[in-house]
Amino acid sequence: MITKDRIGGLGFALIGIIVSVMATQISVQPNLTEPGPRLFPLIAGFGMAICGLGMAFQKSSGQKGQPFLDAAGWKRLGVSAATLILYLIGLQYLGFLISTPIFTFAIVLILAGGKKIRVVTAAIVALITTGALYLLFERVFSIFLPAGKLF
Repeated sequence: MITKDRIGGLGFALIGIIVSVMATQISVQPNLTEPGPRLFPLIAGFGMAICGLGMAFQKSSGQKGQPFLDAAGWKRLGVSAATLILYLIGLQYLGFLISTPIFTFAIVLILAGGKKIRVVTAAIVALITTGALYLLFERVFSIFLPAGKLF
């Protein structure tokens, strides 16, 4: 019997194979010493194919599946999406150093879902995450982060 999981898994595996084949067609300079631009699409396509095959050929547990998200989960998803949109707008106008700790703080509290998280803990996580990302991109990778139009 062909189930929705089997069809979906085989479809996902097929997309992964297509991504992998297309990635092999990305041109790479012959003298390039780095992995090159085709590495990540190849990894992604291969991973998609493996996961799709795993989904297609897993044994059914015989139990009725749980819904993907309950009402509270859908609400958290919507609030998270709205927060992400506000973050992208904030990046343009306020810049990375102001928007990122606010976004990270909000996401930590939103995704906590009903679990008690102290505000101080969320603030510390937001500041450490922002600082680590700033140092990584600005200092290690030499990639400049958005400064914002207002500041």
